[in-house]
Formats: sequence, structure tokens, C-alpha cells
Amino acid sequence: MPRPSDREYILRRKIKDLEEQLANRDLEIKSLKKQIAKVVVPVDENPKKKKKAVPKDEACPDCGSSVNKTELPHATMQLCKAACGWRKVINK
Repeated sequence: MPRPSDREYILRRKIKDLEEQLANRDLEIKSLKKQIAKVVVPVDENPKKKKKAVPKDEACPDCGSSVNKTELPHATMQLCKAACGWRKVINK
């Protein structure tokens, strides 16, 4: 078997190094994709966060949306979150 020339040996070595780098980058890409999949969870698939049901007694009578409560020094004020204009003041 003839001995390869120095140029041929250098080129083969470069090819081998580049193939090794490509394989390492593929492994790195796979591991990063797994990390991203763990971190980013779609909103509808997240079991920990569930929508809170609005109690029926704290719904706006005009539009049906939820109500914000604010404590005032002399009363409690309720305002519609949808800004439809409904408000209620309950004296203490």
C-alpha cells in the first residue's frame, strides 16, 4: 500500500476533524432543543396554571365580567374590570 503524501494526509485529517465537529454540534443542538422543550411549556398544556372561576356574586350585573374591590377608609368600592361603567360603594 503506498504511503499517502503529506498534503493528502493533511486533507484527510481536516475532513476527519470537520466530521467530528459536525457530530458534536448535532449533539449540542439536540441537547439545547431538549432544554428549550423543558423550559417552554405551551399555556394550554401547563397543568399548574388553571383559570380561576369568577364567583357568581362578584360579577358585573351589566356585562358579566369580574369585579375589582378597593378598600376605602369609609367603604368598599367595587368596579367592573371591563370598564363598562358599573360601580358600587358599600359603606362600612
